[in-house]
Amino acid sequence: ALLWSLVAVLWVVSIPMTYWYGRADIEQQAADLTAQNEMLRRQLTAAADADRKQEARMAILRGTAQIDREAKTGVLEQLKAEREQNAKLRERVSFYESIVSPDEGKSGLDVYSFEIVRVADGLRHFKIVLIQAGKNSNVMEGRVDLVVEGTLDGRGKRLELTDVQVPGDEELAEKLSYKFEYFQELSGGLRLPRGFVPREVVVKLINKGRRANTLTKKFDWSKLEV
Repeated sequence: ALLWSLVAVLWVVSIPMTYWYGRADIEQQAADLTAQNEMLRRQLTAAADADRKQEARMAILRGTAQIDREAKTGVLEQLKAEREQNAKLRERVSFYESIVSPDEGKSGLDVYSFEIVRVADGLRHFKIVLIQAGKNSNVMEGRVDLVVEGTLDGRGKRLELTDVQVPGDEELAEKLSYKFEYFQELSGGLRLPRGFVPREVVVKLINKGRRANTLTKKFDWSKLEV
């Protein structure tokens, strides 16, 4: 009886002890979960902040890349413009050198350049630059005569200036008159007959005055037309 009484007393005493122990364990687990939850929340907040910073950095990098691309494009365009300008300057320097310091044996009246541009079928625009090379102060005066040689219907054909004159451009002969000391540019239009295949152009510089003479030069049409 004493033993059972002791067991009954221990059982009765163990009930509140078990309750309080279980409650303490549960409270400890709850505290641990709360702490873990708080730690996870801080980590989540830090991750969100890192994501925002990364997005901001990516936006900056994208903007910088765009700026770099635009800057690169601007630099390339500027370099291209500078190259073109330098090419024009070199061409201009070469042009003046050909006048002031011509190659040996090349002095006096000469054709510096001659080019022909296709405007339409049968219609061309030409530009001739004449120079007076060497050290002199004489004014060169005269006129240019053009003769276009080629084939028409498979047969040789020679077209005089009046044959290639554009209808309505009666001033072509006047446009080909020159009077200069160093250089002069002449330009005008040419009309080729249908079916005519040009081969070369004969250019005659007919100078007048005290130094009257005629300079004749031939040019390959295929090298003139651009």
